[in-house]
Amino acid sequence: MDEQAREELDCIAEAGGGEFRDVDSATELADTLEDVAERERRRVDVSGTNLEGAPVPQRATEVAQPGTTYTDTVLLNETNFYRFAVTPGSEIHGEVLMEGHEDPDTCGSVWLTTSFTDQGDQAEWGRNHDYNDATQAQTVITDPITAESDEVWLKVVTEHDCESDSQFDIEFQVTGAG
Repeated sequence: MDEQAREELDCIAEAGGGEFRDVDSATELADTLEDVAERERRRVDVSGTNLEGAPVPQRATEVAQPGTTYTDTVLLNETNFYRFAVTPGSEIHGEVLMEGHEDPDTCGSVWLTTSFTDQGDQAEWGRNHDYNDATQAQTVITDPITAESDEVWLKVVTEHDCESDSQFDIEFQVTGAG
């Protein structure tokens, strides 16, 4: 295939929101298809009720309900708190999905850390972090905890070394059983 044909196919793929890949063998084709399938499997289109995070627990005035799916847009190197009403003594879980970044060259990779905390952010339970290569969504599930009071705050931290104003959409939910 000549260079002009490659450029045209690349332009067509880009206009359609896709990506052109040129392969020379059946092995390369199989590897490429496996890579594309893995990326699609991890793709997330966030949906749910918008709930804006707060930079400290005390400013998270809106009380969210377990079992409801929420969304927010977060920046790199930002901490957000989301307040949830829970039943004391119940076992609760938290799940955060982060939509991948469209341009991986902008920032490379991102760390997403989640935990539950109290109003003063003094104690942290169920801390879990995971790596996102910024082109795919990452699911992070905090370890289950036992609620000691009638409220907990889901703490979501995004970290990266780059100086970027990139933002990511997240989807999150807290569930519990009394």
